[in-house]
Amino acid sequence: MVELLKKALALRFRISTQLYLAIGGAVMLTIAASLVGWFSFNRVGEVQSRVNEGSVPELAAAFEVAQYSGTLVAAAPSLTTAADLRELAVDASNIDHTFLLFEEQVAVLEGSETAGQERIGLIRGHGDTLKSNIDDLKSSMSEVFQLTEQRQTLQVELTTLRSRLDDLLSPAIDDQLFFVLTGHVNVDESPASRTVHLSEGQVTTYRRLSELQADTNIATELLANAFTLSDESFIEPLRERFEAAVERIDRNLQAQSALDFYDEASPIYARLFELGVGEESIFNVFARELEIVDLQAELLALNRTIS
Repeated sequence: MVELLKKALALRFRISTQLYLAIGGAVMLTIAASLVGWFSFNRVGEVQSRVNEGSVPELAAAFEVAQYSGTLVAAAPSLTTAADLRELAVDASNIDHTFLLFEEQVAVLEGSETAGQERIGLIRGHGDTLKSNIDDLKSSMSEVFQLTEQRQTLQVELTTLRSRLDDLLSPAIDDQLFFVLTGHVNVDESPASRTVHLSEGQVTTYRRLSELQADTNIATELLANAFTLSDESFIEPLRERFEAAVERIDRNLQAQSALDFYDEASPIYARLFELGVGEESIFNVFARELEIVDLQAELLALNRTIS
């Protein structure tokens, strides 16, 4: 037994034994390092896979959501500057396409397991509000085009009415003045007596016709001014002045009921009054247009806040 121990101790100091031990230790260290590397590699792979499959798509989707929302906000004002329905339809189609892409990216975020669903819900709510605002802008522009066409029609009609009334009033005033001064209804007939053509009644008739012409010019000018308004606060003062002119016109017009002029002028004046005080009056058309302009400004500002 003692001899075996001596031999074993002797082997310990041999070079071959030292080499075996050194090589064996290196092999063990290599195996251990390989195991550590393999474990680390798998761990990194899992993390990388999680990043590639989760975080990267979420980040990309979040970036796209921000980008598309900015595009929608930037594109919305183009709806309010469209020249006609065709241009409006093109702009609306482009915006609808962008919103579809926005929806797709929001859906990616909604399907994420790691994204905060409460925040995603807020994004979805803001997106729905943004879409609703853009739809309101499109709808308002359709009404704007209708109002613009109506305004142009009213403007042409106002010009026509003004011309027709002038064609009736000017000869009536000239004939009445000629009768008051000369007593002649026309040069082929004998003149009326001075007590007739210079009577208070004939002078009053001339005065009322002159006032009628002056108030007609005021009323038509007030309606024409409405086409240049840029502030809704100016509409009511113009409307009140027009209504006051209408009262004076109606009073002087009724006083001419015995003249041929009255039968021709009455329906024209009736239409003139409707242009200022009717349900679809010039003032109402412009008031609605200015309301829409204010609404559009509010919607665009809200869109910027949402984005």
